[in-house]
Amino acid sequence: PINFSGHYFLGAPLPLDGKLYCLAEEGREFRLLVLDAATGQTIWTQSLYRSDNPIARDYTTDRRTL
Repeated sequence: PINFSGHYFLGAPLPLDGKLYCLAEEGREFRLLVLDAATGQTIWTQSLYRSDNPIARDYTTDRRTL
């Protein structure tokens, strides 16, 4: 199983046939995650894209100065 700490989920999961299909970003990598809907266990994961810039931002990385 994957520890989802640090993952930024890109919308709600798609439930289908007892599985949850999720798009998530971790750092600069976008992944498709397939989870068991009943247990939350990872069934499989696939890297889709590696970006030059992370999409997820927090206050410390996205501050605007006036």
